[in-house]
Amino acid sequence: MRIRTFAAALLASWLILGTASAEAQTAQTRANDAAYHEAIGRALQEFNLGHWTEAKVFFREAHARKPSARTLRGIGLACYESRNYVEAIDFLGQSLQSGVQPLTPDMRSAATKLIEQSRQFVMRAEVELAPKNAELFVDGKPVKLAADGSTLLDPGEHELSAIAAGYTTVQRRVNTEGGSERQLHFVLKPKSGAVAAASVPVPQRAAAPVVAAPEAAEPQPKLALMEVEAEPAPESDSGSDSLLPWLAIGGSVAVAATGGVLLGLGLSDKAAVETTRDGGSWPNKKSANERAVPLQTAGGVMLGVGVAGLAASLAWQLWPSEEQAVSLQVGPGAVTLRGRL
Repeated sequence: MRIRTFAAALLASWLILGTASAEAQTAQTRANDAAYHEAIGRALQEFNLGHWTEAKVFFREAHARKPSARTLRGIGLACYESRNYVEAIDFLGQSLQSGVQPLTPDMRSAATKLIEQSRQFVMRAEVELAPKNAELFVDGKPVKLAADGSTLLDPGEHELSAIAAGYTTVQRRVNTEGGSERQLHFVLKPKSGAVAAASVPVPQRAAAPVVAAPEAAEPQPKLALMEVEAEPAPESDSGSDSLLPWLAIGGSVAVAATGGVLLGLGLSDKAAVETTRDGGSWPNKKSANERAVPLQTAGGVMLGVGVAGLAASLAWQLWPSEEQAVSLQVGPGAVTLRGRL
């Protein structure tokens, strides 16, 4: 009983999923059909207005959604009207061969006549490439040659390029005339680094003759490079020299701190005097006013002296004390110049 219930549930789920999938596909198909008909309508509107480039774009969009002989014919007609005769021949030829929504007899007859007229406006070029694996580009776009090695070019000026790996690219400008034929030869030269190095024979060098060594001549004085060597400064007899900078730093800090305290007290008295109202209750207003000026003066002086002493002490402590010797050697002798840098 349970097996039957489970099978019935599976069947119901499968039917529900299948129905949902079919509905989704139907909705997608409807949306695609609506976009196709919209593209066709806009293409026909632009075509009737003589906007060939815009019509070509919309015909291509419709062909991408539902490719058929009719969309290929529309693209070919837009190409013909915009004087892109090579593309017109290509797309109109595809429309004659397509079996999806095939062309009516009148459409086929009109397409065939347009192909014949387009061939009168293009130039047929027989292209010979060396090496054979070279590729041909027309105005920067790759072109596939026909089985007989020919291609069609629209009237006007074009830039043709032949490209192959390991060869120098060959470019040529060609002015074409409708209904003419021309032979084009592209011979590419190998690049300088394409030849293998092993194929180049290496000439053998002849053995150098043995020459007796000449007698040793007296050594001539030579000017050697200047040598700079650093020597440590002589150590003092005691460690008092190393303590003096630190003592000076400590004294300077103490003087600066004292000056800062005195300056702060003077400024405090001055501020108290200035903020006290006339007739106030503070009885020492006069004495505070008398203290403010000396305290500010003494504090400012001590603070300046302390800061200056601190800067001098730091410079004393950080000043290098190495001694460097400069040695200038000429010939066997040497002259050494020493000095503190």
